[in-house]
Amino acid sequence: MEDNKKDEPGSSWKEPEKRVDSSWKEQVEREKTVEQTKERRPRADTGPEPTGGPEPAHELPPAELAPFVASIGAQAMMGLGLIPDPVSGEKRLNLEQARYLIDVLSMLQEKTEGNLTEEEAQVLKNTLYDLKMTFVRVMNTQTQQDQQG
Repeated sequence: MEDNKKDEPGSSWKEPEKRVDSSWKEQVEREKTVEQTKERRPRADTGPEPTGGPEPAHELPPAELAPFVASIGAQAMMGLGLIPDPVSGEKRLNLEQARYLIDVLSMLQEKTEGNLTEEEAQVLKNTLYDLKMTFVRVMNTQTQQDQQG
């Protein structure tokens, strides 16, 4: 049995040295130290928080397509002058913005074709249909007002 050679007296077989590479541990410690230093440093005062206040205490929902489409759709509705701007509270007509956001959703529909769940595809399709029909209605109303005024 060759497995027992190491046990034989006078055998030249030596058990190999065990080498432990602990350099990765040192690297992790260095990275932790750098991160802790960054956390302790005071932030430069760059004005108010981007959201207008401190971060919410609750966790953000998972990133999903339907809320994203709804968000883009709401921005397009603002551009169509149908819902007020959340900051100013005013309704403003910006057809260029609305057209752009409708185009973004159309591009998203094209690029994700065949990769969406039925529900996601339906949300995108319905949102686009509603926005396009509303855009045409607002354009017609705007044209009539321009002709009358």
